[in-house]
Amino acid sequence: MKMKKWLPFLFTAVLLFACHSQEEAEPQVQKQAAMDYSDGLASFDSLSPAQEKAFNLLDSLQTSSDQAHRLFSTFPGSYHEGFPPDSSLSLSSSQLKTALQQFIRQNYARYSEEESNNLAQQIALLQEDYQLLLCLPESSNREFSTTPAQEGIWVLPKLLGRRDLVLVW
Repeated sequence: MKMKKWLPFLFTAVLLFACHSQEEAEPQVQKQAAMDYSDGLASFDSLSPAQEKAFNLLDSLQTSSDQAHRLFSTFPGSYHEGFPPDSSLSLSSSQLKTALQQFIRQNYARYSEEESNNLAQQIALLQEDYQLLLCLPESSNREFSTTPAQEGIWVLPKLLGRRDLVLVW
């Protein structure tokens, strides 16, 4: 009989203790998430003037293509249409420059060949080497060694750790 009297008190004490422990844990998780985020921001190196200009040019190209959604940026490490990629390659800045020249000529009629070459050159200076995630259409069974197919979706992930660049050929 005494046990029945104490059972509600015992149940209430356990419930209060469990809720109190959860409340203490949540701020710690939020604090850790905030620290992770701020650590990521703090790790950004400042951009050189050439890198700043390259990002500005990418922003300009993103909003001025002949057709929408041909070139765009996303948060770094995002999941993109066409994933998983069919291949992953390494590109030098000169290889990227050549591809960008072709891409700009195909998708930006307002630029002359000289302007396209200049834009591509300035953008390619953003980094020395690039990772390319290549997502080809299902009907494409291409094989290539070092020259990627200029088709499908190209994803250049984590440019300077700041954004992914997506080109839709």
